[in-house]
This record gives sequence, C-alpha cells and structure tokens, in this order.
Amino acid sequence: SSAASDVYKRQVDNSHLWKMDLTLPALTGNNTHPVKFRANKSWDSRWAATDPESVPYGKTIFLMGDEYDPNIILREGGDYQVIFNDLTGHYIFRKKE
Repeated sequence: SSAASDVYKRQVDNSHLWKMDLTLPALTGNNTHPVKFRANKSWDSRWAATDPESVPYGKTIFLMGDEYDPNIILREGGDYQVIFNDLTGHYIFRKKE
C-alpha cells in the first residue's frame, strides 16, 4: 500500500538496505495481500516480483515503464518485519510471532 511504502527506514550501515514493520489485516476466503516496492513515492520506478509466490524471501526486478509488474503475494495477514535491498532486489517478509 502507499502508506506502508512511506515508512521504510534506510539502514545507517548499508544505504541499500531498507527495513520496516508492517501489519496486514487478516484475510478471508481466497483473498491475498499484493505487495511490491516503489521508489521516491512513485510507481513510475518500482521493484516487481520475479516469482510472485516466493515468500518469505525472494527477488524483485527494477522497472520504470509499462512492463508487466507482478506483485509479491502474501497469503496471510499479521505482523511482519520487511527487509529489502534496493541494489540486489532481494527481500524478506519475516512474520512476527
């Protein structure tokens, strides 16, 4: 969501590593939480999933046009710590207990 993308914190010891805590509501039926990463609060520059079902960790590709840009598919709500590397495109969605 756009609100969640505004609260990433760049890590002091690695300017390409971003972390945030994310709370997603519980899901019903076959609903999912679609997720991707954007740059500079704009969807013009974004990282899309190379494998949408790759959770809790996976890799994205950086896009700047009208290309097909699949979301990462989260199938559960809950509290997550999200870590994203904007240089390599790797991410982790670690579900908190």
